[in-house]
Amino acid sequence: MAISSICFITYQRTDKVKEKNCYKKNVLLFSREKFVKELLSRHVTSDVELTSNEQILVEKYNLPSNLILSTKAQRAEYDKQWTNAVRLWIQAKQWRRAHETYCTNVFHETLLKG
Repeated sequence: MAISSICFITYQRTDKVKEKNCYKKNVLLFSREKFVKELLSRHVTSDVELTSNEQILVEKYNLPSNLILSTKAQRAEYDKQWTNAVRLWIQAKQWRRAHETYCTNVFHETLLKG
């Protein structure tokens, strides 16, 4: 319902058909990406290795592995598995998030262990 209302508003504001169709495609792609992220956040594990189902998503459905790995890292942070989260952020090439997670959580644990 939100997509059709957004497209209806753009139809009233734009005079060119090409702009309207382009905007509709962008809105649909955005909603598809949001839907995929929602599904991933519900069903990924916080393990460092990709499961068989996650591997199928990469190989068969051409989902970017960085998207899956960053979602897994968020899941690992939620599960308080900090070392897994740091490894997953590094695999997803999210250096800043890996550094933040390491400095705020992992470093203190390793320092206290001695």
